[in-house]
Amino acid sequence: MSNLENIHAVFDMIRKDHQSGSGTLQEHLMDFLLTYLIDAPDFTEKEVKELDSMLTWFRNEMKDFAIISHFTGHLISQLPDGDGLSSADLYDIILAYRIKWQHVNERIIKKFLEKVSLYDKEILLHSQSSVVLDLFRHFSKGKHSATLIQTESRPMLEGRTQAKYLAGLGYEVLFVTDAGFSSLLHETDMVILGADRILPDIFINKTGSHAIASLSRRHGVPVYVLADSRKFYHAKGKEDQNMLFKEDKKPAGEIWKNPPKRVTPVNYYFESVPNDLITAFVTESHFIPGKEMPYIAIEER
Repeated sequence: MSNLENIHAVFDMIRKDHQSGSGTLQEHLMDFLLTYLIDAPDFTEKEVKELDSMLTWFRNEMKDFAIISHFTGHLISQLPDGDGLSSADLYDIILAYRIKWQHVNERIIKKFLEKVSLYDKEILLHSQSSVVLDLFRHFSKGKHSATLIQTESRPMLEGRTQAKYLAGLGYEVLFVTDAGFSSLLHETDMVILGADRILPDIFINKTGSHAIASLSRRHGVPVYVLADSRKFYHAKGKEDQNMLFKEDKKPAGEIWKNPPKRVTPVNYYFESVPNDLITAFVTESHFIPGKEMPYIAIEER
């Protein structure tokens, strides 16, 4: 396989992964690229142009995954214009990006734990998030623990993967259906969510997040969203913000393989959630009450 065929193959593999979060997919992508580029031939001028087109295609395909969009946008900005590119130079570009962002989850966790105590709490989790996993990996090293309530996260059931991992860390995990979380809200101390993208008035996350945030707000249960600043979107106004998120329907067979006539399964992975339902958004450098979420522009890095 040629340079571009190898890279396109991993792009396609990442694109078809419907269980992993943005951060995990990003790590898989960089692992492959760094390993592959060690012995890869240099890119000709023609291949650089094709790589630019391929990255643009991949960025559009993964538009709902802000970290991957940020990374691919950075690579596009670093490609030479009208010249070839050595594999060593591309390796260095990717490695520098990894070094810059590799400890971002640790900084988010530090910021969060400065404000919020998890000791002896019952905490509701939804879907799967690398920063949430890192949080409880870090917290498991302390003397106190917490009881976790994990939703199954239909239709891909990635909540099961997260529940299994958390149980392996020594946590007691209550596992519930996406709709069943409400029966446990009376004993829930807080909700912790990830995010796929954060805008001034809304954030995007796995379906079910809106119901969790709304009902938690009604019952006085605080909801925290943990995500790094690459997930902020620089909107040009409310119209741009509202137009950003237009998810295509996912395969109907994932929720009902052979429905009867006149039954049409509708399958979406993501939804928007109003920011004012959130107690606070926590990034590596912010602890922002949801109702005070400002217009934040994060420059491409």
